[in-house]
Amino acid sequence: QKQREEKLEKEEILQELLRIRMEEKERLREEADMEMEIRRKIDLRNSNMLASKYRMDNEAKEKEEEEKWKIKMMEKFAEDDRIEQMNAQRQRMKREEHKRTVQALLQAKHEKKMKEMEDDRALLTELQEEQTRQTEMLNEERRRILTEHFNQLKGYLPKGLLTQNDLNLLGEQLKL
Repeated sequence: QKQREEKLEKEEILQELLRIRMEEKERLREEADMEMEIRRKIDLRNSNMLASKYRMDNEAKEKEEEEKWKIKMMEKFAEDDRIEQMNAQRQRMKREEHKRTVQALLQAKHEKKMKEMEDDRALLTELQEEQTRQTEMLNEERRRILTEHFNQLKGYLPKGLLTQNDLNLLGEQLKL
């Protein structure tokens, strides 16, 4: 009889130990998931800052190159005019024509750049929306797990783990 009671007690202790280990494993997995989410948000913020700096640097460089290109084109057109040895009036007309041509080319370049920027913004918006959807799905799953398994987790959750939304969601279960 005594051996049987000791055996039952050992089994209960082993079951309790197994349950505690499983709960600890789940808690560690949830902590790892939250840490990964925080790291992902930090990486996303850093990526956005880096992309913004890159864009600003790139725009300044493009503006400088554009100005150099404009000067170079004007010099080329002027040289073309000298080779043909036109009279003063024709040279002025040609210069104006060249200016209009350069302006039209610049306008086309600007329009292309604006289109590329618009495409980049659309892609970024799409990526951010996808990120928001994934975050919402993770939050919903977290809320579901908390709601379904709170009674088993009660007493094992570290302080500060539950957010105000979690507390509101759990409401009555917390009072029990």
